[in-house]
Amino acid sequence: MSDLPEWLEHQIRTDYEFEAMAQLMGKDVRNGQATDAEVCASLYTASLAVPLDSDATQIYLYLGTTLMQGRGIEIPEDIRVTDLTAYQRETLNEYKRKIYRHRGKAETPLTKAMKEVFKPKRKVKS
Repeated sequence: MSDLPEWLEHQIRTDYEFEAMAQLMGKDVRNGQATDAEVCASLYTASLAVPLDSDATQIYLYLGTTLMQGRGIEIPEDIRVTDLTAYQRETLNEYKRKIYRHRGKAETPLTKAMKEVFKPKRKVKS
């Protein structure tokens, strides 16, 4: 059982499937970086284990604001974060790179099957 909100799991799956399909077409849509939803989920679960420092908290609130507004949900003004400092933005990008390196390229059962169906045929020697 996951501790993540269902909508966040769904967003990660959707992003992952999009990435996997793009890879089938030879496109790298992530440029070696995880998605905002993946970083948000990582910070969410990290916050269950230890308190987040000030910068990580601001990044978490920024991602939460961005993701929730994307779903049409308004964030209360007292916790809404719409911009990050240069240091926080670089930290966010480092989180994205680390998560991407840890998880690797996206692959789903559908993209695995498509690779199998459309893989080049070997020529048989006569």
